[in-house]
Amino acid sequence: MNEMIEARSEHLFHWLAELSVDPFKLEALVRDPARVMAEAGLSPAEQALVERRLKGEGSVAAPPVRGAFVFDPGDDPDPNPDPMPERPAEPSS
Repeated sequence: MNEMIEARSEHLFHWLAELSVDPFKLEALVRDPARVMAEAGLSPAEQALVERRLKGEGSVAAPPVRGAFVFDPGDDPDPNPDPMPERPAEPSS
């Protein structure tokens, strides 16, 4: 049982880490949280936790960020940097 909790916690951690670096995934979460969390395979308990945080509930919750700050440090010495993630296709209704 403890292994299952750890596995789910690790899954949630990795999913949250992806959201932190992909503004398109974060935007999709803000627009349609239920669909995005279901597609990510979050458990009902994990979904409830994320939904509470999105609503600003909880002891240290903050509302989701709805923008991005970009800092240009100048010329990049790496000629082949990691590309920005591409915007996913909009789901058809």
